[in-house]
Amino acid sequence: MEVKVLEKENVNAKIKVDIPAKDVSAAYKTVLQSVARQVKIAGFRPGRAPKGVLIKHVGEEILNEEVKDYLIEKTLAKALDKEGFVAVNFDITAEAATDNKDFSYEVKLELYPDISLPELSEIIIDTPKEEVSPEELTATLEELLEQNAILVPVERKIKASDQINIEILRDEESENSSIPIDLSKVDKDFAKQFVGKKIDDEFEIKVDAPEGEEDIILKVKVTDVKEKELAKLDDDFAKDLGLESFEELEENLRSNLQYRKDSDSFAAQREEFIEKLMADSDFELPESLVKRQEENYLEKFREDLVREDMSFEDYLEEQYEGKADKFYAELKENSQEKIKRDLVLEQLMTDRKTKLSNKEFESQLARTAARYRQKVNAFKKEMGKDWLHNYRFMLERDKAVNEAVMEILEKQTAEEPKAKKASKAKTTKASKPKASKTKEAKAKTTKPKASKKTSSKKTTSKKTSKKES
Repeated sequence: MEVKVLEKENVNAKIKVDIPAKDVSAAYKTVLQSVARQVKIAGFRPGRAPKGVLIKHVGEEILNEEVKDYLIEKTLAKALDKEGFVAVNFDITAEAATDNKDFSYEVKLELYPDISLPELSEIIIDTPKEEVSPEELTATLEELLEQNAILVPVERKIKASDQINIEILRDEESENSSIPIDLSKVDKDFAKQFVGKKIDDEFEIKVDAPEGEEDIILKVKVTDVKEKELAKLDDDFAKDLGLESFEELEENLRSNLQYRKDSDSFAAQREEFIEKLMADSDFELPESLVKRQEENYLEKFREDLVREDMSFEDYLEEQYEGKADKFYAELKENSQEKIKRDLVLEQLMTDRKTKLSNKEFESQLARTAARYRQKVNAFKKEMGKDWLHNYRFMLERDKAVNEAVMEILEKQTAEEPKAKKASKAKTTKASKPKASKTKEAKAKTTKPKASKKTSSKKTTSKKTSKKES
């Protein structure tokens, strides 16, 4: 087999595969044997019919097509591997094969792009790690107090911090319904309609309707008013929550808040890293991958429209002023962004040779299965081999990104003291010119003193001259 590259430009290529006559004859023989075992010819046992009888029975054209397909199937992957090509899509042009003759076919290829990622040492992550502020801790403690407040019935005018029960008064044919409302949790303008009212008061309230519809007017009656009695932030409150002291409660809350902040910070740092990796990676995208992604987005989009009971035309009118070309342009842009992101992250995983151990994979599978309240083996069986393969691939890709980000952050953290030391050294060097300026200042100060003496001499000489005169 001989492979010739006829064309190659970015992600597009064209190759020609030549197969010598002896290999074609061997393929012909293999295909004939396979066909002979499958067809039934009167007077002959399966696989025992002579070649001429078999060809006449099956048809020479059909047999030649079978040989062509067999040769392409056996050689195409090897031909691509020989040239180092990884195909996204391909189109084959070939005539039927003939026994004892050379055979060739051409393949028009769309390839995965060659991607060169920037050195990780060149990427700086600017997103800082955030710490829990005293204000955030205080707000969380206050929220905890609210959640554990004791509701005490009161007979007074309603305040904006109360929890009330109202009864919606309907006509005689309909049954009234009772609704609890925590006025501190609802919209302030809505809550104002109840402030100042008392138990048994009947009045009308306005409920905001969705945009484009009229507001709803309801007649209601206050049936209950309760005041929130908040505990004190002390050891007793902590013990009610199962802890030893208020200090322990505060530390637990701070730790939980910091964990969430660290997770959010790392997610933001991770996204910044990916964006910078993509920005510094320039390559042509295979059009068929972009088209495939567009189709995936469109399919999901149509499903969403069906769920929302909205037509495509209504959606276009609402979101794009009825301009379909604007919608499709945005769809293509989003698809290109998604494909570029996927290819860059896949290249990162390949460059770093990132792999997930079976133990890591099984551990992650167990967590995922638990979220669906299933046992691991049952979950595997339900999801199938293809899903498991793709899921492992995604986990390995995520691992590559996470490890790269952590390496960069660790390096930046280690270099911070050096940077501070270098900055201090610069400050020390910068102070030397100040010393020379001081000397200059002293010199300048000395000169006027000298000039004063000179002027006094002149004055003296003037006085002398006056005396002389």
